[in-house]
Amino acid sequence: MGKDPKYKDYAYVKEWQKVTTKEMKGFLLILIHMGYVTKKKIDDYWSKDEFTDSSFCGKIMSRKRFRAILSLLHFNDNKSYIPINQVGQDPLYKIKPVYERLQAKFQEVYVPLKEIAVDEAMCPWRGKLRFKVYLKDKPTPGG
Repeated sequence: MGKDPKYKDYAYVKEWQKVTTKEMKGFLLILIHMGYVTKKKIDDYWSKDEFTDSSFCGKIMSRKRFRAILSLLHFNDNKSYIPINQVGQDPLYKIKPVYERLQAKFQEVYVPLKEIAVDEAMCPWRGKLRFKVYLKDKPTPGG
């Protein structure tokens, strides 16, 4: 692990500490913040540069700790993971338990009324996602 350039900043792997409830709440808060405030790189959220300063994330946790949690966070057991491009592969496998729990809770708390409309609108998406949809006749064809 030590010589792989992918792990050049990850000395935290040796000094891993369990994530506390407070840290997990802070981690989720930073992810929500990242959805509202868009920057090119994750490290930019901890920038001390006057032009791109973002003190919000640094007040919650260090960049090093955030990256440690982000890289090692698991919601499912990798032993039964089916690799990409193989029969039975589920693109949501790694987050499936969380997805199913949220889906059940949403269905529990929201019961639609008699009249409901479903719009097939597309949300523009420029990020990396293997299962994007492309509909050429929509105002936003990729989403």
